[in-house]
Amino acid sequence: MKRDKPLSDDEAALAARSEHAKLVIALPIDDPFLAGVSELLHRIMDAQSLEVARWQAGDALVLLREYVKKQGETRQ
Repeated sequence: MKRDKPLSDDEAALAARSEHAKLVIALPIDDPFLAGVSELLHRIMDAQSLEVARWQAGDALVLLREYVKKQGETRQ
């Protein structure tokens, strides 16, 4: 995609993180909550705007809270 203007600082930071994340080898995750978080983290790295990345981060936090809640219930 050709851009007419330079990247903002936030866009440049997202682009740099995305490139770094592509170097990391993904491992299979059996837990559905953690697999969902992993998927959202990958989508955040490919987000085209900070607004989208923040929205997806909120979804990832919801899944992490559910995972922590589930772990607490299984240990009691």
